[in-house]
Amino acid sequence: MEFVRKLNERVTTLFRSRWINKYSVAAFLFFTWLMFFDKHNLLTQWKLRQTVSELEDAKREYDDLLIATIKEKENLERNKEKFAREKYYMHKPGEDVYIIERAH
Repeated sequence: MEFVRKLNERVTTLFRSRWINKYSVAAFLFFTWLMFFDKHNLLTQWKLRQTVSELEDAKREYDDLLIATIKEKENLERNKEKFAREKYYMHKPGEDVYIIERAH
């Protein structure tokens, strides 16, 4: 019983101060609920931002790949024979083909 009485005195003292009243407690509980227990809590928002960032990075990579593919297509349309010789090692009958690859 002594513990309950002391706890009650401390809580009463806290509520008598200027900053802690029923409105501030209600606001604190409301924001705590929003931050941790709501459907759109902080953890969920952080995960969603991370996902959006990853998707934007993937989009940039695909845009770069698209540009490279368009350039390759234009090169193919201009120089079909050169493209076939370099990319697929095609050659005319009776020709000798030597492949020299550079080390990266």
